[in-house]
Amino acid sequence: MLGLQLQAYKGQELRLDGYYYRNNYSFKDDIWVKIFFFYKNGVVLNGSSSALSSLGELEERFKNGSYHSWNREYRTTWGVHRIEGDKIQFEVWIHRGGALRLDRLVRTGKILNDSTFVINRILIRGDVRYPMVASDTFHFKEFSPKPDSTNSFIVVQ
Repeated sequence: MLGLQLQAYKGQELRLDGYYYRNNYSFKDDIWVKIFFFYKNGVVLNGSSSALSSLGELEERFKNGSYHSWNREYRTTWGVHRIEGDKIQFEVWIHRGGALRLDRLVRTGKILNDSTFVINRILIRGDVRYPMVASDTFHFKEFSPKPDSTNSFIVVQ
């Protein structure tokens, strides 16, 4: 169970008509990005990572529903978010210490404008080595249609 409670987002602080990405790392002369979709119902979808050179292929999987069909039954694809004023927080499940162990990773940050936020703290619940200081800037990309937010791990009422 996630620690952050599901709460519908009714604000205007962030655009939700697309996804947010951050540069993850460079590898073999390509930049990789990490993607998250945020939904009005409070759900967050881990959109995976992609090299910029193959981002179009991943976006096509988002559009045609194959990403959702493949990932809707994986707990580590899902989480919840909370946006209050200029603060953003989102929590997702992660695999750590073996395929059977699930931990919860919480990112907390500040909204700079309706299309940019910075994560400045990362916490793995129950790990004494955390919280970690971070400086991950996420940028918005308009995108439609977004994958469905329906999953079997987070009950939306």
